[in-house]
Amino acid sequence: MNKRPAGIAIGAFFWMSLVSVEGTYALEANQSIKDIDEVARVIWEKREGINISLYGEPNHPLCVYIPSRPEPDAKSIAKHPMARHFDFISDKPLTKDREIQLRQLDALNKAGLLEKFSTVANIGGEMKKVIRYRLTEKGWSASSYSKRYPACFVYGIPRYLGTAGTPAMIGKHGGGGIYEVRGKVGLGSEAELAPWAKSLEIRSVFQEINEKIGGQEHSVRIYRDGNEWFDADDILNGRARKKNPRSISRELEQEKSDALKRAHENSELAAPTIDEIQESLLEKFGDPGPSACLHLPSSGKLPVDKTFYRFNPDRSQDYAVAIFTNKDRTPYDRVSRKTIPYLNMLERLGILTKHAESNVPGEGREKGKLFDALIFELTPQYKNRIDPRHRDCFPLGKPTVEIVDIQVGKIVNIQLGDGQYGGSFLSDLNFRFKLRVMYKNPPAWMNDPMLMSNWSELKGVIERGWACDGEFSFDRKTRKTGSGNGSCRWAFDSYYDNY
Repeated sequence: MNKRPAGIAIGAFFWMSLVSVEGTYALEANQSIKDIDEVARVIWEKREGINISLYGEPNHPLCVYIPSRPEPDAKSIAKHPMARHFDFISDKPLTKDREIQLRQLDALNKAGLLEKFSTVANIGGEMKKVIRYRLTEKGWSASSYSKRYPACFVYGIPRYLGTAGTPAMIGKHGGGGIYEVRGKVGLGSEAELAPWAKSLEIRSVFQEINEKIGGQEHSVRIYRDGNEWFDADDILNGRARKKNPRSISRELEQEKSDALKRAHENSELAAPTIDEIQESLLEKFGDPGPSACLHLPSSGKLPVDKTFYRFNPDRSQDYAVAIFTNKDRTPYDRVSRKTIPYLNMLERLGILTKHAESNVPGEGREKGKLFDALIFELTPQYKNRIDPRHRDCFPLGKPTVEIVDIQVGKIVNIQLGDGQYGGSFLSDLNFRFKLRVMYKNPPAWMNDPMLMSNWSELKGVIERGWACDGEFSFDRKTRKTGSGNGSCRWAFDSYYDNY
């Protein structure tokens, strides 16, 4: 498990006095380049969103993506990171671009971020041998939490590395001067790389990692008005003046004040421990779990034309559904495109049986009409394996929760309407997480090798389970988890969800 608490940048504040000299400015005797570094750092961190990020991360993380170009020969429909896979035909001649792509995928596999194995896949209506790549738990843990970068392996957290050369005055505006500060941003050294990214093989196929070590040139424009410094871009486009902006010197003062308040709050109210967070997540995602069922077609994503049972514990009807054989259907009708093939597969496996009936009354919009129908019912040996309260549900047993990653954010501050900070910080801290919900002890019949090899949904549910992520607050006074949200998706290319 990977715990990465957010760091809190603490900046020292120095008054700065600059003298214009032939297009550049010179620092007075009691000043140093470090003073300008602080101003440039604050501006860069604001632009990257680091100053407002609960987890100290930039808007644009340093990461490498799973190489998805050229297009693989086949891929999953599922988009959730733990459910995605990419397939490449084993004996297909390789182009130069494909060779580069596979070297990158293999490097990620050797680093433990991707799983690689041989299987068969339906490509163009033919079953072909393929090499499949998909995310491992280590790879999911290393991936960005950002919804904008879901398949992005974060290899480091960039920072402002310092000013390079002498800042130059490039113009004037109003009563002040505009200066350009050139510096470097990125990673200070190899030691700041994530462990997996230190691999020579990884860095040989993802050259962008090497480019970020030691930093890349970056420039910001700063504006001085009297003894105050501002982000020049805000001043020039007028946005800042309308908002009565804070100067950079005031930002630095606030940063220092916030750090002292955080230290005080942490001494009074301890941050949540990993054990406390784990206990909370086990309660939320443990028994009965996000969904402890392997569903049969009935409604929703596997609709049927008619059901002969209701979710009522006082009624004893067994599972039975109807497919109307003389109903007009569009090419996009989900019943014919998705449900009927699934019902026929379950019949071949001996789970369902079917028979024909005539004059079956329709439901809903088709109420009052009569149809010819095929009636699908459970075979006798499976009738006692269905949930007695939910007739389309095969219970999966008690779930097991496995924590993949937990990150604890920094203290949240409240800002009042007049722009002044309140007298104390909230007692809440946020944390975010990734976890798996697995069914390691399902009913014995579900482990039947024949079923596992022919019923892909059953195999995926048992072997892969759910992948869940989200974010909650934690009240440090009550030591309880508060508001937030979390969601779960099957960690495989589920036919029920995706097809």
